Amino acid sequence: SYQFSSSDKKIKPKNVKARGKMPGTAVKPKVKVPPSPGEIMGIVMAAKDNKPAKGATVTPMGYKGRTVQVNQKGYFSLPHLKSGKITLKFDGHSYLPTKIFRQVKPGKKSHITVELALKKPVPGEIHLLAENDKGKKLTGKVTIKWLQKTSKTDKKPPLSFSFKGELTLKLQPGEYQLILIPEKYPPWQQIFSLKAGEKSRFIFKYSLKTEKKIVTKTVKIDIKKSKIELSGKIHFLTGLDTIMPDSKSILDDLAKTLHEHPEILKIRVDGHTDNRGKRKFNLKLSKKRATAVKNYLAKKGIVISRLDSKGYGPDFPVASNASKNGREKNRRVEFTILKLKPSGLAK
Repeated sequence: SYQFSSSDKKIKPKNVKARGKMPGTAVKPKVKVPPSPGEIMGIVMAAKDNKPAKGATVTPMGYKGRTVQVNQKGYFSLPHLKSGKITLKFDGHSYLPTKIFRQVKPGKKSHITVELALKKPVPGEIHLLAENDKGKKLTGKVTIKWLQKTSKTDKKPPLSFSFKGELTLKLQPGEYQLILIPEKYPPWQQIFSLKAGEKSRFIFKYSLKTEKKIVTKTVKIDIKKSKIELSGKIHFLTGLDTIMPDSKSILDDLAKTLHEHPEILKIRVDGHTDNRGKRKFNLKLSKKRATAVKNYLAKKGIVISRLDSKGYGPDFPVASNASKNGREKNRRVEFTILKLKPSGLAK
């Protein structure tokens, strides 16, 4: 089948069909190499204050058991994801569920930032009833303080209401202190927790068999000691600067005495506490209580220029703080005469 030239050289054959591969030679199939997995990482923020969305979770849809929780700084990472389109679901107890779509690039990391909106809290409801032993509804004032720890910028002020025996309030979930001050009755306070959606679960009833009578107190002025002494003690609600109703009659007598003796040009209200708790808190509380008494006297017509106030905290005890009775004596309000007319005290 070969042609030979005169020089006996082999040349390319003509019109010769290619033959098949030699018997026994294996045919290797083509193998498809899967794309390298990708990774999505990022940070989840709260839309309200642009702070890390603590407690939020991230779920790649279609990946069973791959839900991750963001860390304290809001970061998350989802490695080993198949390339292509993916749906990410962001959720959390305090946040509205959010879905976003992203493209996973093979062998690469994608960085994203997501902002989550806060869920609108479902309010709870409390019902308050106050009546005496004869079924008569009591009137007075109700104050509700939110006890949850918050930042200074998100501090919630106390809520105050006029009270006419019965009151229903809707409140956001949290921990509260309720202070009820009925007219002519001792105050009553209660700390309670309220969950989302709870209704009529916290029903407060206030019932007394005997009405507390207001007894007029006497006021003694001691020029030698530069002191004004009261026969009764000024009481406050625990940890607060709210004056108890049974103490207001004592302050009324003091205001009356100051009106009758204009020669007392100026007095100072001195607030003191026991040594329980932090000194900084007690110092602040004593100042607030002294200021509350000063403001009460001013409302009773005493010119504010005749009044001053100061808090000393636990620094000047009059008894040992080791006993309950001693601590009770140390929690006090005193009245110091700062300025008196040269002519002295009128009779």
